[in-house]
Amino acid sequence: MTFKISLFLFFILLFKVRVNCLICLGKLVESLDKWIIIDEVLPLLQSIPSREPAVLMAILGIIKVALTSSKAGGLPREVLATKIIPFLVPISIETSLNLNQVNFYFNIEIK
Repeated sequence: MTFKISLFLFFILLFKVRVNCLICLGKLVESLDKWIIIDEVLPLLQSIPSREPAVLMAILGIIKVALTSSKAGGLPREVLATKIIPFLVPISIETSLNLNQVNFYFNIEIK
């Protein structure tokens, strides 16, 4: 499943297609098991080369859905400490983000 989405994310250079792929992935994350999220979705998000604000906000939206997903039951704290937080910190200081987007990054609820 994520293989087909990753083809679009990496090989199609159209900005809108990447954002739409991430939106679709965000809708799928709600129904995925937490181990699929940890093993496939998070590494995919971390390897996306694009740093446009819309792509970064879509990535944050996917992470927020993964953290609050009822089926996943919340991600373990080890995953938060080793994968999610180290990935989010450099993105939060990206110069292309405006003030509202930076505030959205800092207001994400990590339980």
